[in-house]
This record gives sequence, structure tokens and C-alpha cells, in this order.
Amino acid sequence: ATAGMEVGYAWVAQAAGVAGVQLSSVSAAAASLGTLSSLWMGLGPWPQVQNVRRLGTLEAINMQTLSCALLNGGAWFIYTFLIDVFEAVPVNGFNTVVTLGLLAVVFSSVQGGEKRQAALHATVPVAVLVALAAYGYVGGKHSAEAHNIGMLTSTIGLLLYAAPLSEVPTMLGTRSAGTLSLFGVSASLVCSMSWLLVGILSKSAPIATPNLIGVVLSLLQLSIVVVLPSAAAVKAAKKA
Repeated sequence: ATAGMEVGYAWVAQAAGVAGVQLSSVSAAAASLGTLSSLWMGLGPWPQVQNVRRLGTLEAINMQTLSCALLNGGAWFIYTFLIDVFEAVPVNGFNTVVTLGLLAVVFSSVQGGEKRQAALHATVPVAVLVALAAYGYVGGKHSAEAHNIGMLTSTIGLLLYAAPLSEVPTMLGTRSAGTLSLFGVSASLVCSMSWLLVGILSKSAPIATPNLIGVVLSLLQLSIVVVLPSAAAVKAAKKA
């Protein structure tokens, strides 16, 4: 991982030198873009939520993605607070609140067993986040417990990037992109690329590694969205 960080840093430094740009400027721009794209990513499920409101069914959304988004935003909020990275606290707090709001909209838009399913996808992440907050409170700032939360948070980030691919069997069966949207996938790609660059420039493997995997997974999802029609388009074609 260390060798990879050095190689990546050297490539970025060389590219910045050719462009005549200071590395500090590149790092600041990447962090700003990362923050903005994180806000964008927080709104990524919005098209799916609108489909749930219109159709009244969870078939229009990937609930695993929404649950992972809630976990990811809340876990990063807790972790960045514990390590005093206060500039990252607001965006993660915003994403947590937005995702809770999206889950509330989904809950109010479905009935019966699907309503219970939507409630489960909200209450389990909230319970995990409460447990993480309590664990971090006991350990205090910059503690071993905070470090453990950071490791878990990186894993949750990977789950968020991978969650949309849980629909692959459905995609293959329907020959469609499922509930993937260009809006959400684009946000995921820009966000992971931005934070990958931040991780490389800060030589931080915990930041760079999950976002490198996120770039690969986001590119895979983008190729699916570009090549295959949406699930809604497939259903409309069948009805025609």
C-alpha cells in the first residue's frame, strides 16, 4: 500500500508539474470537489425515491444502497468528529439527515409488508450508528476506539459503492440497468475520484484504497447504465 501511495503521488506530482500547478492547489481543489460531490452523492438516490413515490413499490429502488448511504454518512460524521476533522463533519451530517428524509419518503409511499421492510432498512442502520456513537464516546477522541470506527467506516464506504451491484442477477434477468440512475452513478464516480486524489496527495491508504475500489465499481456501474436500458424503459416496452 505504501509503495502504491508513493507511485500515485509521483504520478500526480509529475502531472501537476507539467501543467504548472502547485500540488497544494491540486489538493485543495480535490478536497473541495470531494466535499461538493459528497453532497451530490447524498442526493444520489433521489431519482429512485421519486419512482417509489410514483409507483408505490420498493421494486423501484435499491434499499441496500439507501441503508448503506445512511450508515456511511452517519459513520463518517462520528469518525470525523472523533479525530477533529471538523471540515468534514457538516457534509456528513447533511448526508445523514438527507438519507433519513429519503427513507421517510419511501416509508410513506409504500404499504403492507413493504412498509415493514422500509422501516427495517432504516432502524437497523440507526441502531448501528447509535452503538458506534456510544463506543466512540467511551473511548474519546483520537483513541483506539476512534481508530476502530475509522476502519469500520472505510468498510462501510466500500459497501456503499458495491451495494448497487446487488441487483446484478435482476439486471441479467431483465436485461436492464435495474434501479441504477446516471445521476447517482455519476455522483459516485466523481466523489470516489476526488477522494482518491485527496488520499494519494495526503499519502493516506485508508482514504485512497476504498476510493480506488469505488472508482472501479462506479465505472462498472456507469458502463451498465450506458449500455443497458432502464428498468422503467423495459417495462414500458413490454406494455406497448
